[in-house]
Amino acid sequence: MIGSTTSCVRIIVAMTKEGPKIHMAFWKMARAHNITDNFCMGESGNLLAWVNKNTGSIERIVSGLWPNGTEVPRHPDTQQELLGKNLPDWQQATSMCLSAAVHFPGLKLQHWDIAFCRQGPVLMELNTEADLGVPQFLGRTPFLDATIKELLVNT
Repeated sequence: MIGSTTSCVRIIVAMTKEGPKIHMAFWKMARAHNITDNFCMGESGNLLAWVNKNTGSIERIVSGLWPNGTEVPRHPDTQQELLGKNLPDWQQATSMCLSAAVHFPGLKLQHWDIAFCRQGPVLMELNTEADLGVPQFLGRTPFLDATIKELLVNT
């Protein structure tokens, strides 16, 4: 869908009393001229896409953040229409994150990067800190909800 670049979906996992829970997800889409999917607030030319955490459906794509970012319906390198598409193996990817998350119970917020490869999803890395403004802008939803409030109270 986006060419031969390696790009990861960031899945944010909250470690609740009931166990790990997917909180938010977004796709960091690399462009053909970049070797990483780093967004750098849009300066890299890479894109971000909001991903429905339950279905893996792409719901919004931006080329940058406010005030200069614009929404784009397709990938500029491949011209592939991406809005409404579902990421392959989404349930496998989220299950993988939730299974891995239990091995780090002290990290109440986990930011997993997953690459979607021909062989299936691959866990690339676990980030312990991240810019929380990016998913809020992209998803048009506050990061702080009942789940995160509970984490703050019980930490």
